[in-house]
Amino acid sequence: MKRNLLILALFAFTAFAGNPSFCKSVGPNNQSGRPEVISLLTAGDTTVLFTVKTVSYGGAYAPRHVLAIWITNSSDQYVTSLKVRASNYKSKLFKWNTYSGGVVPADAVSGASLTAHTTHTVKWNGKNKSGYVVPDGDYNLWVEFNETNTSGNPTISIPFTKGTANQHVTPANTTYFQNIDLQYFYTAGYGAGISSLIGNTSVCVTPNPTADETNIQVELTNKASVQVSIYSISGKLIHRFNKSEYEAGKHYFIWNPKSSDVAGGTYFVHVNVDQKNQIFKLIVK
Repeated sequence: MKRNLLILALFAFTAFAGNPSFCKSVGPNNQSGRPEVISLLTAGDTTVLFTVKTVSYGGAYAPRHVLAIWITNSSDQYVTSLKVRASNYKSKLFKWNTYSGGVVPADAVSGASLTAHTTHTVKWNGKNKSGYVVPDGDYNLWVEFNETNTSGNPTISIPFTKGTANQHVTPANTTYFQNIDLQYFYTAGYGAGISSLIGNTSVCVTPNPTADETNIQVELTNKASVQVSIYSISGKLIHRFNKSEYEAGKHYFIWNPKSSDVAGGTYFVHVNVDQKNQIFKLIVK
């Protein structure tokens, strides 16, 4: 009886989520190495979301390696580092050391050297290593890794423009860097052209239908408690993201059906914001 009531409730409040203009995908499909939830913007902020997969060149210590991802400006001056995985071997990141002086900012993702090549996703909040917002203009995002003690590391530099318009850059794969995706987001505020689905909250599920990864996008105008859950058509709980307090801004809850080992069919995305609910139908192909 309880299951039947749940199913009826799901259908009673279901809205089909298409792809309105405010829905944006946040990167290539990926089953590992990517966080489940990405919180992007608060009003007036900027964010770069960058994804890349590194590929071994067969160095002496492969697949073990050190890695750095950082930002420079149009004058080739160091801005900040986003990720440094090297621990005691930072000196082997020769180009990164030239720019950074070997100092890792406190807010960068850091840790020991890596034991295998994988996909990395990082974000930049538009600030320099000292925490100050940098001017609009042209910037470069750099990636370097090293599997040996010698120089000549694989390195890539991707240009983008920080300004007042969203931007999406998808460079071609190279020998050592693949699935490269850089998105720049900008917002001056909220509300224009966005339909309100839960109070002052906008929700979108995209892509829908999906064959792989889907992004459940929740845009908050105020700080709120959010929980996102996914149910099967029979009312079975498939996946539940941790309930948490989120600041005003855009938050992407990333779900890959393959990670939950589910078949194609109809599923329901249940979004709860400050105890107010909305349910969306999601088709998995």
